[in-house]
Amino acid sequence: MELPADVAQLLARLREPGGPVGRLHCLYVAPDETPDSARLHPYWAGDRMTRWQLKVLTQAELASVGLAFHGPWPSPAITPVPTAVLRTAVHQEISGYCRRIARQRMCWLQDTWVGFGLTVLPRTEALLTTGDLITKV
Repeated sequence: MELPADVAQLLARLREPGGPVGRLHCLYVAPDETPDSARLHPYWAGDRMTRWQLKVLTQAELASVGLAFHGPWPSPAITPVPTAVLRTAVHQEISGYCRRIARQRMCWLQDTWVGFGLTVLPRTEALLTTGDLITKV
């Protein structure tokens, strides 16, 4: 999926000196696509365009507090995620990918990983211990 021209133009403006583009992380999923954690979608990761998955946690957040900046909402493809499914997905993420990255000591000198430690880990603990989904919005 290519980005719409207006989104690409917006990202170009945000890249201008002093713009906030380095702090943005945006996943672009077409409204008619069924959530599938294996499918890769265009993803703006701070300083570059790459591809990333629509993870179970992201779907759960969108279903509970999501909003659209463009187009209709809610998307019929975004449905609530059962707590048991969410807990399993978050446990796999935190004990797999996140654990491997967190063991690299130099990553903790980067602002994004300090932010990770202060936000993602407490959110994960709340979900795994009480089932509460604490969102970033």
